[in-house]
Amino acid sequence: MYGYFSRSPRSVQTTLPCERCQQPLTARRGCQQVTLHCETCKASFPLQQYSSRMDEALEQFLENVYCDRM
Repeated sequence: MYGYFSRSPRSVQTTLPCERCQQPLTARRGCQQVTLHCETCKASFPLQQYSSRMDEALEQFLENVYCDRM
């Protein structure tokens, strides 16, 4: 099972708008957790802040993340 997760992508572009500049956010899988980042204004947001507004790209990305990182 470890091999499956290690080959999954470490980031994905979403359609979720940044709260500061309204540009699309990128979801990144780190060692400890998944966070959302804006490449334009460099802001970071916890996944929980956007969990009620997930788009399809983020949902598919999270299918390949261990539950303890969400």
